[in-house]
Amino acid sequence: MSDSEQSPSRYEDNNDLKRKRDNDDSNDTKKVKVDYDARAAYTVMIKNVSYSSTEDSIKEKLASYGNIVRCNIPASNGRPKGIAFVEFDDTEAAQELVKSGSMELDGRTIYFKQSEPRTSNVYTGKTSQVFVGGLPEDATKEDIEDLFANCGKIKEIRMPEFENGKIKGFAFVQFEETEPVKAALEKDGIEFKGVTIKVNEENSTRNRERRGGDRFGDRRGGRGGRFGDRRGGDRGGDRRRYDDRRDDRRDDRRDRRYDDRRDDRRERRYDDRRDRRDDRR
Repeated sequence: MSDSEQSPSRYEDNNDLKRKRDNDDSNDTKKVKVDYDARAAYTVMIKNVSYSSTEDSIKEKLASYGNIVRCNIPASNGRPKGIAFVEFDDTEAAQELVKSGSMELDGRTIYFKQSEPRTSNVYTGKTSQVFVGGLPEDATKEDIEDLFANCGKIKEIRMPEFENGKIKGFAFVQFEETEPVKAALEKDGIEFKGVTIKVNEENSTRNRERRGGDRFGDRRGGRGGRFGDRRGGDRGGDRRRYDDRRDDRRDDRRDRRYDDRRDDRRERRYDDRRDRRDDRR
């Protein structure tokens, strides 16, 4: 049998082996999803870490405090950020390390701080709206209104949609006052229509309270149709007022320059008269 007749089967065998290796590698490197917020009490943040430090060197240095479950050195573009996170299997070990304050590692003094949850769901009283995430596809504004009706008077509910009309899975609930937000935050993590939803305070600039006909507080006027009419709208809803304010600022600057020049002339004339009087004396 010629080599050309044997080659197809040989290539098929090689491809099968390659696929098997790829599958094995993907299983070995599969990442385990970790709830970092829940593990914050077990985790210590390390500052001023040397670029030469490795996860193994950090584990070896801190092994006396307790069993280390995980060590992570964040990097940006392949370069370490100078910090690290060490997670223990119990909170007492993490607290003892934090109490130690600092120590030497790889020629640098490293400092310890108790890790904090990446997201905080604390009522601040600075906003009157909340973000609701993790919504199912069949959720409606009426469902959201019923969910938060017992929190306080709702001013507006916005549910962004895709071009095909399906919701994007989140919504913004605007209350009349800030106090209802506190009650709304208590619904964080509850089950809603078969799924667990997330409720946070919404403080982003883009979603501030609407003023007049602009988008969400943008004084320049809205593009229109962001969460409503898909065709969009007038970009310059407040253009006239913007032009008026701009002209007013220009007039103010012009008037100030005129006043400054006038005052300078007055001062120069006064100085000249004073000098002439002094000369006559």
